[in-house]
Amino acid sequence: MKLKLLFLLTFSIVSVLSYGQKVKTVTLNTDMRCGHCQERIVNGLKQQPGVQDVSSELLKKTVTITYDKKKTSPKQLITAIESMNFKAEVAKKGKKSTLKVEPCKGEGEEGCEEEKEKKAS
Repeated sequence: MKLKLLFLLTFSIVSVLSYGQKVKTVTLNTDMRCGHCQERIVNGLKQQPGVQDVSSELLKKTVTITYDKKKTSPKQLITAIESMNFKAEVAKKGKKSTLKVEPCKGEGEEGCEEEKEKKAS
């Protein structure tokens, strides 16, 4: 009986604490092309209000963002990425990205143009 009561009490506390959670996660397709592009997007998103965590997959060209839905939204996160001169859209499960990814100037062994400028400085 005590075990059942303890279980019910624990379940009730967890339910109350999780009710009204403001944290959401969204995955966005981007047009990042290299490690430098990836770094710019991730660091830029981390500076946005309400963003709690950002992870990215360069090969899939996606970023997954955990955010406070009272402080930001997927639309605002896309706008932030676009302000960094990249494209973004909400990733839809089972659907391919509709974004056209242009190659970096000098992409390949030498890296993108911005990376070369960074190294030259």
